[in-house]
Amino acid sequence: MVLDYFGKLSYGAGKMKFATPLIAVLLFGLAANSAIAQTIEDGSDKGLDPQKIKALIAKVPYDFFDPSSAKFRNLRKAATQYPDRTICGQVNAKNRLGAYVGFKPFFYDTVTNEANIYLPDDNPGLDELRRMAIKYAGCTSVLND
Repeated sequence: MVLDYFGKLSYGAGKMKFATPLIAVLLFGLAANSAIAQTIEDGSDKGLDPQKIKALIAKVPYDFFDPSSAKFRNLRKAATQYPDRTICGQVNAKNRLGAYVGFKPFFYDTVTNEANIYLPDDNPGLDELRRMAIKYAGCTSVLND
């Protein structure tokens, strides 16, 4: 015996009468939210290999709370001896509260499928190492945008 949505007592099968539509609505909402695709805001992917961009979009936001909300901008080849190997850019995604965190510089190695996102924190030594990694990858330009 339980109280239903309107405060009436219900027995047996009647308990699921209101739970079933609620579950359906929640599942639909989750499915709709996961369908949000990552986007490239400024069209900077033009001229870059579409297969590499597809791999980048799958890998770079992987560690964010909501990878499907990722927005990219300022994508470009690295300024190195091997510019086709590394792609630089900036990425933004939602945090646990549903708010965007702000664009963060990153580089993506297309050979090893590894990404490095510059996320400043309270550790100045680690912060400087991350900046150096971005610079060493030939992506200094995305640090300043």
